[in-house]
Amino acid sequence: MRDFCYAATAAITVLFSAPSFAADAWAPFDVALSADEHAQHLQYAPLEAATQKWKLCVLVPHLKDSYWVAANYGLVSEAQRLGLALNVYQAGGYDQLPKQVAQFDDCIAGKADAILIAGISEAGLSAKIKEANDRGITTIGLINPLSDGSVSARVTNDQIAMGRFGGNAVKQFLGEGGGTAAAFPGPQGSGWAEQYLSGFRAALDGSTVEVVADKFGETGVSVQLRLVEDTIQAFPDLKAIWGTGPTIEGAVGAVAEAGLSGSMVLVSSYADQSSIDLLKAGEISGFVSDSTVMQARIAVDLAVRVLEKQDYQKLLVVPPTLITKETIGQTDLTTVLAPKEFRPVFAVE
Repeated sequence: MRDFCYAATAAITVLFSAPSFAADAWAPFDVALSADEHAQHLQYAPLEAATQKWKLCVLVPHLKDSYWVAANYGLVSEAQRLGLALNVYQAGGYDQLPKQVAQFDDCIAGKADAILIAGISEAGLSAKIKEANDRGITTIGLINPLSDGSVSARVTNDQIAMGRFGGNAVKQFLGEGGGTAAAFPGPQGSGWAEQYLSGFRAALDGSTVEVVADKFGETGVSVQLRLVEDTIQAFPDLKAIWGTGPTIEGAVGAVAEAGLSGSMVLVSSYADQSSIDLLKAGEISGFVSDSTVMQARIAVDLAVRVLEKQDYQKLLVVPPTLITKETIGQTDLTTVLAPKEFRPVFAVE
């Protein structure tokens, strides 16, 4: 076991052209050392500073929603705080694997010291990750699933636990009588969507809740809205919808249009701005948070530890939390989403 309880100190001033979102070092944050339910936990405390201006390159699937904007915020603010150079590439969607592969080549060609990878597809990037490792480039997995040993280190959520929390929430909100539910886990082939669905179904196994449909699709509101509308039409007695942030955002309108407002349980599988706003407005029952901002901050911190040959853990898992209207007031939303005034930043110099 390696010790991560380092002292946190004040931030470093960083001069560069983009607006500065650097802040004082964040408080130690609870992480697990595996996805096992009984995994050991530690309080992960941030580095005080980097010893030099390392050059990081980041690949994310897209910046179309506030979830990935939150990741961008965590990456940018931590790079600023530690005095690093950072370039962020967004592929434009989960259907843009060839573009992300090309962007991986850009990171290598740009002589990045470390590449942080939120992959569209683990299988689709495996050859590139191996190439980077063979070239001696540090590789860090960020949020989306990558297999053990494929990268230098990784920080992720527990996708199966995220789904399980969502399934348990649906059971809780439907009550003992149960009912029918539909699942909208995300884009097929992404890896994380399949794991979310696995956890969701496992939580409902043997319960009074019956999953009558699961619909995979790109995480855009328009795509998800069509899937939800088709499902409501096919299953008029539907009692619950569980799915991505854009799913639930679209579902609120579809449910209202069908005259089902107030009788439908809506649970988001992850946190985004719409989920928070809809929860506060009483439009949805809850959402599951994986502290997106903190995952991004920790990924940058991990990259520096690997580059500087400091002690580090190869796998860190941020535990999920179910947020309801009763608990949102006690939730530190700065660990979840970017400030509302933040706009995506693609370079820190």
